[in-house]
Amino acid sequence: MLENWLQPSDKQDFIFENYQLGSNIVQYFSEFPFLDKTKIALIGTRKSIASQIKYELFTLSNVFEDDFIADIGYLRNSGSSFTTNLIKELNNSKIIPIFYDLENDDHLGIKAINSIGQEFSIAQFESSVNESSHAFAFDKTYDHLKTLKLLGYQTHLTDPGVIEDLTNHKHFPIRLGRLKENIAEVEPWIRNVHQCNIDLSCIRFSDCAAQKNPPISGLSADEITQICRYLGFNQHLKVLSFSGFQGKLDKSNHTSKLLAQMIWYFAAGVNARLSQIGDTSESLTEYHMNLKDHQMSLIFFKGEQTGRWWFSFENEDEQIPCSYSDYEEASKQVLSERIKKHLFL
Repeated sequence: MLENWLQPSDKQDFIFENYQLGSNIVQYFSEFPFLDKTKIALIGTRKSIASQIKYELFTLSNVFEDDFIADIGYLRNSGSSFTTNLIKELNNSKIIPIFYDLENDDHLGIKAINSIGQEFSIAQFESSVNESSHAFAFDKTYDHLKTLKLLGYQTHLTDPGVIEDLTNHKHFPIRLGRLKENIAEVEPWIRNVHQCNIDLSCIRFSDCAAQKNPPISGLSADEITQICRYLGFNQHLKVLSFSGFQGKLDKSNHTSKLLAQMIWYFAAGVNARLSQIGDTSESLTEYHMNLKDHQMSLIFFKGEQTGRWWFSFENEDEQIPCSYSDYEEASKQVLSERIKKHLFL
């Protein structure tokens, strides 16, 4: 029973227009709602902070089917047993939980996903990295963690030793400059992850001020909302979270508006994916390529419904997300950075 892990939302006196999400969203007040049609569940952890974000989200346009998004209240207890059971129960109903108001990245969801007993990958967006914040990547407790995609870190804010350790342990640290060269190239990195946390520190100060020590440089509002839409196309994602929001610093509601927009575009991505391919795998066309200069062969796959690309090494079953540019470079006998990273795992 989901209500065992949750507290109801507080009723607000806001009045929304018929076209706005607030007039159409499912909410948990006195009785827990039916979630038969729900695909995304909003879960708060800090009531006063959560209400700021929810209000801004509810003012946005409703372009979704009835009950597509549900506000199911607040986490009753932040203990790992609570979150693990809650996430499992939602995932069993094919619902993606969003923890949208975390003060810090508490790695919510990792224990739940690890307890399933299958290999999993996670993605984290943040500007700075130190040994303590990423100790979990080397923790044998998470024995099913296959890869961590650390995206958007800034070299001048990061301990280089941690980046070296992550690389040596077959994880994928990717700095901010690489992301900003072509934001569309981010999509393959996050296409197969099972959990993702976006810390607001990955967004530049001018677009996202209500955070501790906001960086001068970082992703823009446009870029992070596009990334959220890409995440929505990921059919493997089990948990999404946002961390780092400091509500008391959000004097003009600028940052809560951005968070609302990020959630909305993620939902739009989920909606588009379900409309195009549903919950099944899409049809693929194979392209075999012999790279004589590298004495190897690759097989590329193109999704017929979405136009997305994957590749695999010869005699291996795993299909690894990539982009058309990876295929294009390989056709010129050049191995892209993405293929090289996987080649030397």
